[in-house]
Amino acid sequence: MRPLLTGKAAANAIVYVFLDGGSVLFGTPKADFNGDWQLQLSQDLYPDSTSLSFAEFDINGAQVTEWGGAVLTVRKT
Repeated sequence: MRPLLTGKAAANAIVYVFLDGGSVLFGTPKADFNGDWQLQLSQDLYPDSTSLSFAEFDINGAQVTEWGGAVLTVRKT
């Protein structure tokens, strides 16, 4: 399963989305002028819980937020 992740950030920010721990970079979507971003995962997530880490960077590459996290739970139906 390759879910579509969506979120909110500062306008034009770049969001880094990692597997928690930083071992896998899932992508770096850019927020639009409203701060909306989306990322279609290019790697499968398997049934279970997957922890992700997110941080926001400006267009110059400076980190502007602390790392945050989320847990995705994939259920096989």
